[in-house]
Amino acid sequence: MKKFYHFRDYQRAKLESHAFYKLIDSDIIPLKNKLMFAPVMAHFVMNFRDMNKWVIRFATTDSKFKSVINAGTTEDETHSRLFLEDWRKLYLDDKLNWKASDIIYWLFISPEMECFRKYGVEFMRLCVDDNNDPILRYSHSESGETCGNVFFSKISPIADEVAHELGVQLRYFGSFHLGLENGHVWKSEGVFENEVLLPEYYDKVRNLSQRMFDIFTGIHDAFYHYTLKYIVKHEVHNFSNLVKTEGKILPPPPLK
Repeated sequence: MKKFYHFRDYQRAKLESHAFYKLIDSDIIPLKNKLMFAPVMAHFVMNFRDMNKWVIRFATTDSKFKSVINAGTTEDETHSRLFLEDWRKLYLDDKLNWKASDIIYWLFISPEMECFRKYGVEFMRLCVDDNNDPILRYSHSESGETCGNVFFSKISPIADEVAHELGVQLRYFGSFHLGLENGHVWKSEGVFENEVLLPEYYDKVRNLSQRMFDIFTGIHDAFYHYTLKYIVKHEVHNFSNLVKTEGKILPPPPLK
């Protein structure tokens, strides 16, 4: 496993240097706006509960490896609620002023969410390609946890400042969540480290790990582009003229 951990740490260092973190930490974004990239996270984060409950979790726990992974999914499936809690504390409903149809469009049709819809499928594909092998599942789950720790290590100090200004606790973005994200599959320390991986098996481990890091690199790319477009350049989400019926733009609703 040592070879895998070296690979994981190398990928971690690459993600830590992503341009998104330089942008979000810069002075061109005022503190009050530093978490306003949350809408671009919505599809992926709110899908996380179901992903852990129905995809990553093993149906049976006939080994210590599966038991550890399943315990981690039980903890991780709570994070979607924390995101929604912070969404409300950040007054995003008021700031965005989106209609229900705008939200549906944003999540399931908009170009900005296209990559997240794809990454959700890629997440599931990893759990197919690991063939229910707990060591292989650990390799991409551990990589995902590493990516999560990178994100919250960078964002939580900012979030705690925002929370202080608002007089609230931001449990998703802030240090509360960072305390749950130590960069490893939950309570896996001492369970997987001594496993010996033969060369062909290690290639599978590395491949699955790389695919997870590729997913999170793409996610960070999306964070960066959203932040630049909507927060730095102050472009406005435009949902008008997007929904059509029989090739025609829907008429406005009748006056009450």
